[in-house]
Amino acid sequence: MGALPGLAGSERALAQSATSAQLPAKGARTQREIAALLRLADVYYYSESVDSDFAKAFDYYSQAAEAGSASGKIRTGEMIARGLGTAKDYERGRAILEESAATGDAKALTVLGELYTRGESGPMDPARALKALGEKKKKGDNRALLLLGDIHQYGRFESPDPVTALGYYRLAAEAGSPYGFYSAGNALVRAKAARRGTVAEGMELLQRAEREGIKSAAVAISNSIFYGNARRPDTKRAIVTLAEGEKLDV
Repeated sequence: MGALPGLAGSERALAQSATSAQLPAKGARTQREIAALLRLADVYYYSESVDSDFAKAFDYYSQAAEAGSASGKIRTGEMIARGLGTAKDYERGRAILEESAATGDAKALTVLGELYTRGESGPMDPARALKALGEKKKKGDNRALLLLGDIHQYGRFESPDPVTALGYYRLAAEAGSPYGFYSAGNALVRAKAARRGTVAEGMELLQRAEREGIKSAAVAISNSIFYGNARRPDTKRAIVTLAEGEKLDV
């Protein structure tokens, strides 16, 4: 195994231990070794200081799953469904995720909701998407709230419903989600019948999102300023805001 700059020294040692040929048969892993496998998989999956390598990520997630890791199993199912690092088999991947979701696993419900909503690996399935995301909503999951907002905002399954979408975005924002700040703020400033009060609230939420590191918030703020949503059109201020966004690689 080569050097892995994405891992700290102690993590690298654990990763080397976790993948050592001297370990017992698959499944016989300590919790520390499972954690190391997951960390190592994340490095390759998220391209942390190394080139992305989904095949290696899949291998390590699979080893963690075989050792009993719920997180490893969910990621393995997702990668199989999407064909990342392994042959694509949507039905098999979905079955793995549904097995995890049946136990009430929050992460599995989120991934299933995303698959059913976006239809990126298989057919869109409104009923299953709403069921999975509804379970996550009950748990107060911000990703589920944001996805539900997007479903209504962009009319994924039926006609757009900006009012319902804003309600979900607000719930995510109230829970402290930076993307909730962004989505709610953007919806408020872009509303066709936006009033001065709602635009001011939207700008405040966008500014909070920008402070939380949401880069696209700078563009949304500048657009609102440029097109006069927030106040009279202010081209100079819009250009300055966009220039700041460029520094953040928006």
